[in-house]
Amino acid sequence: MTKYKRHILETAALIDRQHASRLVLVSKTIRAWIDPILYHTVAIRSFNNCEALANVIQSRNDPLFFARHVKRLCVHQDVYYPDDLQCLLDTFTGLRYLAWWCDTCYLLPYVDTSLTSVRYLSTVAEIDSPQALTVETLLPRNITQLNLQFDEFNVVEDNLTAVWQSIFTRCPFLTHIMVDFYPSSPPAWATEKEQFVRSALSVAPPTLKAFIIEFMNPAQLLPWNASDFGPFLTDPRLIIVGPDPCYAVLEGVVCYPTRHDPLLEWEYPGATMDIWEFVDSHLRSRRSNELRAGNGSTSR
Repeated sequence: MTKYKRHILETAALIDRQHASRLVLVSKTIRAWIDPILYHTVAIRSFNNCEALANVIQSRNDPLFFARHVKRLCVHQDVYYPDDLQCLLDTFTGLRYLAWWCDTCYLLPYVDTSLTSVRYLSTVAEIDSPQALTVETLLPRNITQLNLQFDEFNVVEDNLTAVWQSIFTRCPFLTHIMVDFYPSSPPAWATEKEQFVRSALSVAPPTLKAFIIEFMNPAQLLPWNASDFGPFLTDPRLIIVGPDPCYAVLEGVVCYPTRHDPLLEWEYPGATMDIWEFVDSHLRSRRSNELRAGNGSTSR
């Protein structure tokens, strides 16, 4: 009976994590079942969240609990208290997914120590100086999926190719790179964006399966034209993702359902479509269509 009771409660916690937090008050046994689910994904949206969690970590009798069970960490841009962030990074040594949207300088002491288990990384990047994309020094070496988010975009071409080479050298297991352009970035396809993509694809290793450009604002696609990227659209690794099916008329744009929310996706896995799975599904479909087209031309 206990086994079935545990299964029911764990399933309920997976479906509704918010209300499941009340279950831990029922008994120590139920808390031992539910706590690993509640702490699987941790989202820090404010200084108060960060401070409260740091206090929980320091007060818990089992310091290895968080290393075993916390697999996803999302830290928002308004979190900037270094002592509490240091506490989290020292403790969450089993992370697989990390969304780090605050000051990236806090990551530097940890990229080669407690963050070696991270495979999926999302971080804010700025390209506005000759030292463009210095984020490469802040990347855990074992990541396979990298998401770079831009609020502003002003590329300085100097050293851009070298920076991408540094990223691929530092992270030899990278298979997917996704670049998000948010509403505050310029809506038009500018020359610097073409340079950005060209420099990345020109030095990308054969192991890179997908270079994804995701637009978060529908207006950013309005001035878009396939000719702006010319031969880049024929690169099988390049995928341009738009936010609304109505843009399917634009050649070369892959449209995900309107329910897709990247922030929700990082904080609540399973609540929305996974963009990585979506892209992989598109790649499989693309290859399947190419094979069918090739077989058709051969048979003729």
